[in-house]
Amino acid sequence: MQHEPADRTPHIQHFRDSANQGWRVFEREKSDPHGRAAKVLIFESGAAFRCVRNFPENWRELSTEALERLSWGV
Repeated sequence: MQHEPADRTPHIQHFRDSANQGWRVFEREKSDPHGRAAKVLIFESGAAFRCVRNFPENWRELSTEALERLSWGV
């Protein structure tokens, strides 16, 4: 896993899901197969990693339940 340089550390949000698993959530820019940059939302826990491409701008304001659903693409 790569970490952002100290001066580019993303805003990180933490939450616990319905199974009491702790998650870190943050935005990252990734290039698509055509070399275009796009923002993705990364969900990381000790057991899993999820990358969500379509997410709302206000994701930082979502409830724990809404973040958990978003992490599953629901």
